[in-house]
Amino acid sequence: MSEPELCAAVEAFGQVVGLSEQLSKKGTRSAAILSTFFAMWCAFKIRLRVGVGDGDQIDEAEEEEAIETQFMEHWALPEVGVVRSASERLIACAASRDQSGISAALADMGVFALCPVLTRQFTRMELAARFLIGPAQQIPLVELSLFAVELGEYARASKYVREAHAFEPTACELYNLCVVEGLVALNEGRHGDAVRSMEESISACQRDEYASLACGVRGLNLALVQKLLDSGQRIEVLRHLLQCKDVWQSLGPQIDIWISLIESGETPVLQTSGIPKMKNEPAGRLLMLYPRVRALEEQQSLGAQPVVTMSPAEVAARRERLRAAWKDSEKGDNPN
Repeated sequence: MSEPELCAAVEAFGQVVGLSEQLSKKGTRSAAILSTFFAMWCAFKIRLRVGVGDGDQIDEAEEEEAIETQFMEHWALPEVGVVRSASERLIACAASRDQSGISAALADMGVFALCPVLTRQFTRMELAARFLIGPAQQIPLVELSLFAVELGEYARASKYVREAHAFEPTACELYNLCVVEGLVALNEGRHGDAVRSMEESISACQRDEYASLACGVRGLNLALVQKLLDSGQRIEVLRHLLQCKDVWQSLGPQIDIWISLIESGETPVLQTSGIPKMKNEPAGRLLMLYPRVRALEEQQSLGAQPVVTMSPAEVAARRERLRAAWKDSEKGDNPN
């Protein structure tokens, strides 16, 4: 067991619980569902780190019935103060290999309630995802596909990708789905398909100015890019990074450094080089994705909107006009 990894997992859990308390003030069903969904993932990661077995805590049929009942009754997460206190005990007990103390702390944190059986956690999270209605369901399905590839569960990741595509995702959701599809292709030895998925991922962010801005404020997912770079696809990766500069403009200087290193024959570690960490942490993703869920819920009655193909140059120009209009409106609201 790695103490830094356990501490990071515990911290992520505490952040999600704290944010869930803020979102609960909005009183929406989707806030409770999405908060619990991410708390379930954090609880799973904690249990992986401490290595506590499942034992005979709960029967599978009872467990499925329990989660449905809990969601129907607007299941509340533990209070953040309780989680913080129990987290300190968990880390201390883990350091001293106190198994009974670890189990007690996990129970007090609500980890066992959120993740009673490690091997069934994806099934539980799928149930949670299905409590969102209509197109909003694509949000947790995309997250599940990302979680699955992180654990090397490629068949499961492909299943979630197929289910998410049924909702005709655009922009940020499609971007991440393309990344997952590319990682699955690489795992199966289909390098050409993986490269095409990488190209399609950036195309999803360049459909129009709104897609470009939406992707630009989200975290840059470099998992596929890194693997393709490591496998020798240097030209393709360089082309992709140049396009990424148009979307993630604030990362332009960092991307230029990567490009320079790759051109000089080096293979930089892209994942750890200056990417804003919080955007890819569970609490950060919860904070970004909740408004997206609400927007999809509100747009459900409008139906699918037509896609207009634009060149990257046109998207960039329209994006700048949009940004300028936003700045002008801010000036009008704040004359001083």
